[in-house]
Amino acid sequence: LWPCRLYSIENSKAAEQFRRVGPQKYAEWPYFGPARAHQGLLAGNRDAGHGTLTMQLEHPQMQNWYAFDEGGASGEGGWTSPLRSGWKKTRAMPHGWAIAEVTLLLRDSIAFEDSDRLVLLAGVPEKWFTHSDGMIVEGLPTHFGRLGFEYKFANGEGGMVLSGTAQPPGGFLLCLPQAGVQTIAADGKEIAVGPDGRVLLTRGTKEVRIRWM
Repeated sequence: LWPCRLYSIENSKAAEQFRRVGPQKYAEWPYFGPARAHQGLLAGNRDAGHGTLTMQLEHPQMQNWYAFDEGGASGEGGWTSPLRSGWKKTRAMPHGWAIAEVTLLLRDSIAFEDSDRLVLLAGVPEKWFTHSDGMIVEGLPTHFGRLGFEYKFANGEGGMVLSGTAQPPGGFLLCLPQAGVQTIAADGKEIAVGPDGRVLLTRGTKEVRIRWM
């Protein structure tokens, strides 16, 4: 599924297999964990997104600098520093591939493209939907324009206002927790919630109201 989209995200044996992929710890090949987690995220496993990001960002190398290094002999990368006693090799190479995988997983946990649709919030923690801090996204680049939205929660109800220029032809697929939604309305009209917690919002939707149990 990631990164070449060789298989369908929803209807394929690959998606069924990768749906079992959950949070991934930092490994000897630091790009492998977030890349594998991306498979789980696209297949519909929410924990693969935020769970992996949490563990990656808590790794000592990601503190302060927010960068993994290559490590081992490959980390030396030909860098040298002059000393009186001669030249000493040093480890000074950031692991660009690993950093990119983490950044892309973070982006797609918020929004990713699936054919002509834009999938929203598939990899964020469930508790964010009922947290008083809410969520705000501004100017996120997508294939359909820049995405913006603000989500607020108060008194058992969540409200989401969509903004920006993103207008996917197939609409927005809002990924809610599988349990806890009582009712949901888009632009004042009540709509159905799928058994997996996914809600299809038509192109041009401006506001969503969610009543939580």
